[in-house]
Amino acid sequence: MRRVPGVAPALVPAPSTPRLAAARGGAAIRPGPPHPRPDGRAARGALPGLREIEQEEGWMSLKPMILAGALALASALPALAGDIVIEDPYARASTMMSKSGAAFMTLVNTGAEDDRLVAASSDIAAKVELHTHREDAGGVMRMVEVEEGFAVPAGGRHELARGGDHVMFLGLTRPLEQGDTVTVTLRFETAGEIVVEMPVDLGRGAMGGGMQMGN
Repeated sequence: MRRVPGVAPALVPAPSTPRLAAARGGAAIRPGPPHPRPDGRAARGALPGLREIEQEEGWMSLKPMILAGALALASALPALAGDIVIEDPYARASTMMSKSGAAFMTLVNTGAEDDRLVAASSDIAAKVELHTHREDAGGVMRMVEVEEGFAVPAGGRHELARGGDHVMFLGLTRPLEQGDTVTVTLRFETAGEIVVEMPVDLGRGAMGGGMQMGN
């Protein structure tokens, strides 16, 4: 209610707002967008337009995809330290009930000096050793520890593969399940330690079926 000069107080309707006009059957006039500032940005306090909201929602929906892609790319990149690069690492066990498993990979030396893998460790097993397969006097292939480690020549590579050299997990602390990730720390004479995140891949074939553990 407002007062009109010279007129006794009476109920004088206030001007209708756009929302009230629409409620009373009139044409609702919605305020247009604020005039743009010279720098192209909306005036302070202006509500975001539909386009800005759509852009923000689109960005929010893309965030999980971008994060997943970044993580996948990071896991696909080879691990490296100094001149040593670790390519295609993976871990496996012969069965889900196995108490032992192994890790395989390619050790690449991009430097001008020889290096050597001398040890490995992981929380996946009570003990981690460097092993290989050797034939004994009776013609039986046995798995034995290689205490001197694996040499990686300058500008060369050393394959850790089934039936040959590998990293051995003894006394698994949990089963190696398809799709899991295992963290293994490799120690080199020159390059030092390299932490490798490797997937568990049970689909690459069984570990040497007739192999026996050496003393």
